[in-house]
Amino acid sequence: MSRFSRIPIVFCLSLFLAVTLVGSSAVAQVTTGTIAGTVTDITGAVVSGASVTIVNSANGLTRKVTTSDSGEFVAPGLYPGTYKLTVEASGFKKLESSGLVLSAADRIDVPKLVLAVGTTADQVTVTADAGQVQLQSDSGERSDLITSKQLDQVALNGRNVLDYLKLVPGMSGTLDAHQSGTGGLDAYNINGTRANQHEFTIDGASNVDTGNNGGTHVTINTDAIEEVKILTSNYQAEFGKAAGGQIALTTKSGSNQWHGNGRFFHRNDGLRSIATIILVTNSVAPSRKTDYSFSGARNSTDS
Repeated sequence: MSRFSRIPIVFCLSLFLAVTLVGSSAVAQVTTGTIAGTVTDITGAVVSGASVTIVNSANGLTRKVTTSDSGEFVAPGLYPGTYKLTVEASGFKKLESSGLVLSAADRIDVPKLVLAVGTTADQVTVTADAGQVQLQSDSGERSDLITSKQLDQVALNGRNVLDYLKLVPGMSGTLDAHQSGTGGLDAYNINGTRANQHEFTIDGASNVDTGNNGGTHVTINTDAIEEVKILTSNYQAEFGKAAGGQIALTTKSGSNQWHGNGRFFHRNDGLRSIATIILVTNSVAPSRKTDYSFSGARNSTDS
C-alpha cells in the first residue's frame, strides 16, 4: 500500500473518532448536570487549592475537584440526584453542605461556600432549605421539570408520560393517551413551534421516529422514569437538531437501598360515564384495561 493510499484511511479514522467523542459529550450534557461554585474565607478572599468532594446521597457516587486560583470549581457530568458537598482546606474548618438537588441539563451555581478559620477536625454543617430555589444564573432557558413523584401521584389514563405534558406551561396538544403506545409527539406544539420540530430523548438517545418526526420508538413505563425535563425555549447549544421543544427523559438508576414496587391499574367500561343515547343504542365497544406490575416486571391486558 502506497503512502498516499493510506492518507484517506487515516483521515476517515480520525473523523470517526472525532464524531464519536463529540457525540458522547453531547449525550452526557443532555442527561447530566453541572455543579459549580466559589470557596472564600470570612473576609471574602478566595481560597485556592481547596478540596471539594461531591457525593450522591442515594448511591454514594463521589466526584472530587480542586478550586482554582480564583477559588472556583466546576464538576460536570453529574447524574440527577441529591448531593452533599464537603470542602476542606488547610487552616480552615471542614464545611459540609447537603440537600443540593440537581436535575438533568442543570447547571447549579452553589452560593458562596465560606470557610471559617480552624482545623479540619472542626466541622461546619449547612443544610439546604427544601423550599430553596436554586437559580441557574448563567442560563436563560425556559423549562419545566416533571419528577417521578409527580408521575406517581397524578392519574394518567393509559400510563403514557407524554400525556402529562398537557400540564406544562407553553405546551398545547390534543394527544389521546387513553392507551399507552408509541407516537403522539406530533400532537403537541411547544411555545407555538411546529408539531414535527421537537426532540425527545431517553437517557440521551433520540426516541424520535425521523420518518415523520412525530412518532416515537418506545414508550417507557412511568415507574421506570426518574424525571422528565421539558425545555421550551432559550436552551443551550448542546440541545441541537430540533427547532422546537426539547423533552429529556431520564430513567431511574440504582441506589444503596433495596426497593421495589407493586401496582394494580384497572379500567372497565362499567365504571365510566357514557351518554344516555349511547347506552340505549349500545353503539360503543367495551373498553377494558388492566395493568399490574411488581419489581419492574410489568404485564398488561387490553380489550
